[in-house]
Amino acid sequence: MEKAFDHDVLTVSIAQLSAWHRLVMGALVCERLVPNYCRFEEVSDWRGYAILRSALDTVWVQIGDKRINTNQRDQMLRDCDKLVPSADEFSTNAVSMAIDAASSVCVLLEALSDTSPEKISEICTAAVDTIDMYIQRNEFADCVVIGAVEEVAILAHPLMQTELKRQREDYQMLAATFDISPEFIADVRRLAEERGSNLTFQQA
Repeated sequence: MEKAFDHDVLTVSIAQLSAWHRLVMGALVCERLVPNYCRFEEVSDWRGYAILRSALDTVWVQIGDKRINTNQRDQMLRDCDKLVPSADEFSTNAVSMAIDAASSVCVLLEALSDTSPEKISEICTAAVDTIDMYIQRNEFADCVVIGAVEEVAILAHPLMQTELKRQREDYQMLAATFDISPEFIADVRRLAEERGSNLTFQQA
């Protein structure tokens, strides 16, 4: 069983990776978050998945080229920032996952210039928060307060265990990889596509 998420411990670990390795870590987590934006679109008049998807694709290209186009990055950041919905304006529970998805892409775009480990940890935290909130609302909706018993159940849930395992495996893979080559990026992108959303359980 995977241990509970620890933002500070993860930040220290990510600090040991190179800037390009960190960006790949953040992009891999965003790959599991962006599909969740479609769930929000299905129950609202809001649209933006295509823009988030395009921004994430562009980040992968810039990582592969090992060259940051700041003008392109700045425009994408402006576009994606507009896609972060306000929780107060929507009654659907899906708004929280949309906020996590769009905000994480914005943080990843910021990380193209500021590759501090805290940026990537913020994205990883959003992925865990998305699952935590999803489980609370679907399995503990009647609970007034989420206590220790519920927290243990949330940690043991297959969705949470899968996300925590993915983060650990992604980090270990990157720590063992010397060069972020185009071939490596192609491989991890195929893997990310196979995994899909972090709200869709797949047997590990």
